[in-house]
Amino acid sequence: MPPIPPGFSTKIEFGSKPLNPVGVYINAIEAVREWSRNAWNSRFTGTTGLIDSKLGIAIRCVEIVQPKKGPSMQMGDVLLGLQSGVVAMAERNHFRELVVFLQYHGVVRGVVEFTQRLRSEFALDSPSNSSTFGGGGQDNSSSLTQDSGQVYDPNYKYHWLSIDWRFDGRTVPASEIFTTILDAMISTASEKPDAERSYIYGVSSSGNTGFNIHELTYTAPGGRKLTNNLICESLYLIARFIFMKERKFLETDFTVSIFRKTIAEGFFMKISDVEGNHTMPTAVERRKMARRIATSPKILP
Repeated sequence: MPPIPPGFSTKIEFGSKPLNPVGVYINAIEAVREWSRNAWNSRFTGTTGLIDSKLGIAIRCVEIVQPKKGPSMQMGDVLLGLQSGVVAMAERNHFRELVVFLQYHGVVRGVVEFTQRLRSEFALDSPSNSSTFGGGGQDNSSSLTQDSGQVYDPNYKYHWLSIDWRFDGRTVPASEIFTTILDAMISTASEKPDAERSYIYGVSSSGNTGFNIHELTYTAPGGRKLTNNLICESLYLIARFIFMKERKFLETDFTVSIFRKTIAEGFFMKISDVEGNHTMPTAVERRKMARRIATSPKILP
């Protein structure tokens, strides 16, 4: 996780209207994918929003106060606020409309809102400040069995990107899978999109699940390298077109290919009991264990 900016904090307030949990996760992951195209430290002003037309979840961020002195609100702050909202719902298993107040030294500068639908007074459906996605009618995946398959990117910019996957292991709660993906995506968003990464890991909000993606030991000269934007796009494909589509949440192995040449591999692993520890005293210790395991590449058969 990137460091928290000095003086930055969030405050959570729940509403009463229920939200679709999978819709919350998928829309948040889509928001990170879209909004992280702006630099982490770029100034955020105005309003931005995103709605999933099929799942009926809307997320928007609004700047409330433009400071005369002190730091301006940045896109990284927005993404950290978005993550804190998702984690708050996941940890409480309480999926209701929610507002995350973005505070600087106790002063609210902006909000991130999760709602059932867009509020009429805000025109978030204009191309200048929103994105709408619904999946389309084209099937971009091929399931060899119920437990394995291949998915390729429907985005023309990444038409050469594909994921081969296999469910392999124990059942993992959906909240664990999605908060792990979100954790890794926030890490990629904090750095330059085209920066090369030999690996990256993610840890669920509870610390019970770890994720790792890493380059192959050998890459042919001139071959494509693993970068932050490739990792972010791969995680989006895994979330939306594997876990969401299959509606199954298990430990998973996968490989990432470009033009059908594998460049990276990875896994989702349940941490509990993996080292023989049947009780872990604190979430902090679980997260430390998850990081240790997730940063140790697993050799795929």
